Amino acid sequence: MKLSKKHMILLTMLEMTNSTKKILIYEDILIKTYEKYPEVFHLKGYKHYPDTVILMRELYNLVPEGFIRIKKRQCMFTDLGIHKALEIKGELAFRSIRSKSENDMNLIRNKILKILSLQGFKLFMDGNKQKILDVDFYEFFGTSVRTSKIDVTSNIKQTNAMIKIYSQFDSKLSSDLIEYSNYLIKSFPDLLNN
Repeated sequence: MKLSKKHMILLTMLEMTNSTKKILIYEDILIKTYEKYPEVFHLKGYKHYPDTVILMRELYNLVPEGFIRIKKRQCMFTDLGIHKALEIKGELAFRSIRSKSENDMNLIRNKILKILSLQGFKLFMDGNKQKILDVDFYEFFGTSVRTSKIDVTSNIKQTNAMIKIYSQFDSKLSSDLIEYSNYLIKSFPDLLNN
């Protein structure tokens, strides 16, 4: 498996956080990634200096994919980011992430159970779509009125990825959840444009 620059950053963060949501300082990630992969992240013509432009771009590209959050130069993994980093690490070691990360699967199951208790999802399943409100969008995707557009997009991707992973246990329920997710996105497009 050939590692992309994004994968290299995820693996570095995984090592720095010990697979947790520990908050990291932006500059520490840049330096540690450069130290780990100097042949990829050096300035053109200056092998002993990091190219922070490339590092910054690749780091910030992880946000809309739902892998990390960045606020005030502090970075933190999302559940999806930890899962992805562990998956990459597992592929490198020729192991399956499913056999290695039972804790991740328990976390996903618990989040699915929480979603099943949401009023909006119950209304959707009962055929009362007209009663679904914007607050149901916020609850389902874990956002609020103050959530930035990029974080809303990130949360949507995280939620849908989590549902996709859960489909190996219950494909019918996952299908219903994806249908509900799509309905919310279609019904409340203005909430994506904060």
